[in-house]
Amino acid sequence: MNENDKRLVAERFSATLTMNENNRQKSHERDIQISLTNEKGVEVPLKIVDNEDGTFTVDYVVQHPGTYFIKVHYGGVKTPQSPISVTVQPHVDVSKIKVDGLEPTAPVNSLQQFRVITHGAGKADFAVAITSPSGSKVKAHVIPTHEGFLVNFTPTELGEYLLSISFGGEPVSPTPYRFTCMHGSDPTKVHATGPGLERGVVGNPAEFCIDTRGAGQGGLGVTVEGPCEAAINCRDNGDGTCSVAYLPTEIGDYSINITFNDHHIPGSPFQALVVPEADLKKIKVSGNGIQPHGMQLCCVTIEKCEAWFVPLIL
Repeated sequence: MNENDKRLVAERFSATLTMNENNRQKSHERDIQISLTNEKGVEVPLKIVDNEDGTFTVDYVVQHPGTYFIKVHYGGVKTPQSPISVTVQPHVDVSKIKVDGLEPTAPVNSLQQFRVITHGAGKADFAVAITSPSGSKVKAHVIPTHEGFLVNFTPTELGEYLLSISFGGEPVSPTPYRFTCMHGSDPTKVHATGPGLERGVVGNPAEFCIDTRGAGQGGLGVTVEGPCEAAINCRDNGDGTCSVAYLPTEIGDYSINITFNDHHIPGSPFQALVVPEADLKKIKVSGNGIQPHGMQLCCVTIEKCEAWFVPLIL
């Protein structure tokens, strides 16, 4: 058997026995035993043909790449060079296979889908194995397509999953793919409250609070648009809420955008009116109701001339 014959998936080889004249006369009284096993010692079926000229032709087909061992015994005696090591290479090119659409994270109990593009890699059996964080196997639905395969599955446990893909018995990746299953997110369950969402005063922090409790895991985004670029300060309170303050430096209308996983929360964008700081010296109060005697029906007149609008508490 030559070296080139040792690298084919479907292999035929000839074993030639050289016998002296005495052995030729006794060859029919002796049996030849040929076996082929894989690395785990599992035998592969063989077809042996006696060529009636002192040679035997053996046909075999292996289904998976790897190292195989051919053992030859004649008359119960192991022949020289036996066992013969045979390296079987894959008949597909896994380097041409692409995995598309497999996200690094996934919400729990959500249908996940990705593509395995095998075009140009050859034709072979396709297999996918998904292992959950608890070690159990996850059932995957594989659909053949014109470019390869479409895989659907639904993760039901929180944590890290391992995903192995093989083509023709060869792993597509040297290590399993990994993705993490998390709680799903719901931007509609995020709420924002506080005076800074409605109004503000130039030069003073406008404050509000964002509550993400019950919304799941996700990224929180806050932007403020208006006549000026207002500085924003966010503080994580460690309980699922976040305190936010922005500093407007010009009067006018401001738009506060609050997003969770790139989706606006209820009420966003919020509209706030920023006014100048009130000049209390320009406020005049008059009327007999401010006199320090007795309790009586009275009238108080307050003039807010050039003081701008500010909340008034009596």
